[in-house]
Amino acid sequence: MSLKHCLLALVVLCAVTVNADATTSLSAIARWPYTPVASFLNPSPNAVDSGAHVNYTEPLVIWSVGDTVSILTSDTMAPVSAFRVETSTVIHDIHYDSTPGAETLYVAAGKSGLLIYDLSGLTGAPSAAASVPRGTLSQAPGNPGSRLISETQTQAVPEIDARGLGYYDGFIFLADMNFGMRVINVTDPDAPVEEPLTTQTADRISGYKQPDINGTYKTTGGYTNAAACRYDSRTYALVLDYYYGMRVFDVTDPKVIAAPVSKDMRSNLLYGSIALVTGLFAAEAPDGRFYAYVTAMDAYAEYSVASKLKVLVPGATLGDSPIVNTGRSLSPGDATGITVSNLTGFLADGDKGLQVIDFSATPVDGEVLDYPIIGSYDTHTRGSYSVDLVGDDAFMAAAENGLQKIDVATPSAPAHTQTVPSPVSGDAVWHEADHVYLLDGDSGLFIFNAAEPSSLLLKGFYENGGPAYDIAVSGNVACIADGTRGLTLVDVSTKSAPVLFSTTSTSDTATAVATFASGAKTYACVANGASQPYLVIDITTPATPGSPRAATTAGFTPGAAKDVATLGTHAYFADERGLKIVDIANPESPAVVAEKDTPGTAVAVAVFAQGGRIYALIADQSRGIIIEDVTNPLAIPGTVALIPPPDTGTYNHLDIENQIAFATAGEGGLTAFDISNPEAPKAVASYSTKSSAEQTSAFVKDGTLHGALAEKYNGLVITTLKETTPEEPAAPMESPSSSSSSCFINSADDNRLF
Repeated sequence: MSLKHCLLALVVLCAVTVNADATTSLSAIARWPYTPVASFLNPSPNAVDSGAHVNYTEPLVIWSVGDTVSILTSDTMAPVSAFRVETSTVIHDIHYDSTPGAETLYVAAGKSGLLIYDLSGLTGAPSAAASVPRGTLSQAPGNPGSRLISETQTQAVPEIDARGLGYYDGFIFLADMNFGMRVINVTDPDAPVEEPLTTQTADRISGYKQPDINGTYKTTGGYTNAAACRYDSRTYALVLDYYYGMRVFDVTDPKVIAAPVSKDMRSNLLYGSIALVTGLFAAEAPDGRFYAYVTAMDAYAEYSVASKLKVLVPGATLGDSPIVNTGRSLSPGDATGITVSNLTGFLADGDKGLQVIDFSATPVDGEVLDYPIIGSYDTHTRGSYSVDLVGDDAFMAAAENGLQKIDVATPSAPAHTQTVPSPVSGDAVWHEADHVYLLDGDSGLFIFNAAEPSSLLLKGFYENGGPAYDIAVSGNVACIADGTRGLTLVDVSTKSAPVLFSTTSTSDTATAVATFASGAKTYACVANGASQPYLVIDITTPATPGSPRAATTAGFTPGAAKDVATLGTHAYFADERGLKIVDIANPESPAVVAEKDTPGTAVAVAVFAQGGRIYALIADQSRGIIIEDVTNPLAIPGTVALIPPPDTGTYNHLDIENQIAFATAGEGGLTAFDISNPEAPKAVASYSTKSSAEQTSAFVKDGTLHGALAEKYNGLVITTLKETTPEEPAAPMESPSSSSSSCFINSADDNRLF
C-alpha cells in the first residue's frame, strides 16, 4: 500500500519542499535490529556465540538478531530452536555457558537489563519451546546510576541498560550504560542479584560506578561492551568505556572491586571525550601474555582498525605497568566484532566482510606494528557485525545475508560454505500516529514507538505465520495482506499486546492493502492476485468484517493485482498490465472505470493531489516510474513524465509526503524525488541500503520529513531528508589534554590506541 487514506477534500500539501540551492541528503537516523547508526554509540558486535551441548555431538551456534535468538547446529546449520526475548531495544550481547546439563544463555538486552535462559532442555529435534526463561535483572534501586538533569539537579537512574557482559564462574560482569560495571551473582539463575561489596560507599554498594569526565557522580556510566577472562590464577573483567576506551578490573574477589587500570583511547572528537571503540576480545596468547583486541574508528569515520593491546605478562599485577599498544591492523571498512585464535584474528567488517589478521608479530619496546590482513571474504557481507569461531569455521552475522559459515582452515583463503537467512526481515512498513509497524512476512508484525524518530522503542509483536506481504493501519486496526489467508485484521489499541480481530478469505493471494473512509464506515481495498484482483471489504467492525466485494471489470482486461492506493472516491491498482482505477463511491458495488497500460509490469502505485489535479505514480519494472494525470479517470491524457529505471534494481514501492516521492528499488536502495512540478520530477537524494529495500512509509515529525524503510535483511531503518547549506567544515576540536588529542591512526605513542 502506498499512501495513507484520505478524503479528497481534505488533501492539503504542506510547505516542506526541497530547496534546489541547498545540498539535500537522505540519511539513516535509527535502525532496528541493527541499531548502530554511529557504531561506537550502540555496538552489537557480540551477537554470535557457540559451545558444546550435552545432547549434541557437534557444538551449537547461537545467534541473536533484534529480539530474536536462533540456535543452530554448527556442522549443518540445522535449526535447533528460536525464541524472542522481552526487550524494548535489542539484544546487545550474549554469552553461552556450556556446563553439561546446565547449559545457560545470558543476554544483555539493553533497557530490559540482564535476561537468563535455561537451554539444557534442547534436544536433537527442532523445538520452538526448548528455552526456559529464568531470572532477570532490569532495576537496581539500591545501587542506581545517576544523570544530571539540570545545572543543579542530579537524578537517580535505577534502570539497567545492559550493553555487554562477561561471564566467569557464576558471575556476570555487566556493562551498564547508566552505571558502569555491575557484578551480578548468577549461581542461582532464577534469582540474579548484585554481589555486595565488602566495603560499601555512599556511591555504590556493588560493582564499580563510573564517574563522569570531571570525576563526579552527577552522570555515571558509559560502558558499552564487556568481557571476562581468567589469567595467571586471577580473574579480570574488561570493559569499553564510551568516554575513554578500555578499562580492566581485577575481579578475582567480586566483593572487592578496585578502580580499574585504563587505556586512554580518545581521539580529538568533542574535546577528546568520546572514544570510538566497538568490539572487544580478550585472551591469553601462546607467548603466555594477556592481550585485548579492540576495534575502533577514528574521529572522522575515515579509518577503522583492530588493535592488539598487551594487558599483562606472567607474574605481574594489574597496574604494575601500563597497558601497551603493540600495533594495529587497518581495516578496509568498518571494523566491528572480532575474535582471535592462536594470534589469528577474525574481524567482521561492516563494509568488507570477513578480514583475517595475522597478529603473531612481537614488537620491540616502543615499536607499534602494522599487523597484516592475510585473507578476506566479502561476498554478500554488507553490514557484517559479529563473528565467532568453531574449529576451522567462522560464523559471521551480516545484515545483508544473515549468518554465514566460512571455512578458514586456510586463513589466507576463506571459503564460504553455507548461509542461513536472518530470522528478522523487513517486508512492509507503515507509519501511523508516532508508531511504526514493521511487517516481517514470515513471522509477524513488530510495533515501535517512534515519537522520537531517532530512538526506536519496540513495544509489541504480533505473531503471524507467513507469507504476508503488506500492512496498512487505520486507527487501532492493522490490516495485513496475508497472502493466501486473505485479509487479517489485528487490534493494536494496546501496542504491547496486539491481538487478532479476524481473518477474511479473499479466495486468492492478498498482496497489498489500503484503507479509506466512506461516510461513517471504514473499508479496505485489497490487491488480490488474478482471479478477483480488485477487492473492497467493510472493516468498520473489524471482528466481523463484511464479505469481500469484487470490482466489476466489464470492458476492461484484469491483471494480477500487485499494489493499491486510495484517494477520494477512487482506488488505484497496479496490476501486471498497468494501472486500473476503481470507482469506490459506493463501496458495496466497486467497479473498474479506467485503465492505463504500462509497457512492463506495474508493481506499485501512489497518488497525490496538486494544484487541483490528481496524479498517479506507477512503478513499472521495465520503464521506471510513470506519472499520469488521473484527474478525470475517463479521459487520461498522455503520460505527464517518466522517471527512468535506477542503475541498480527496479522500483518496487512508492510513497508520497509533502511533494516528495520516496521510491524503493530493491538493491538500488531508496531515492527521494521532488514532484512539486509533476511534469519535471527531480531526484534530490538517495540512501544506499545494505540489503534489498522493500517498502517505505513517509511522514513528517517536527517539520522534518522522514522515511521509514523496510529492508529485507536489515529490518527497519528511519531515514531523514535534510537540506544543508554548503560550508567549510569546522576544524576538529582540540582535547584539553594535548597528550591525547592528535590523530590516532598513525601514532606510536603509548597514550594512544593506534
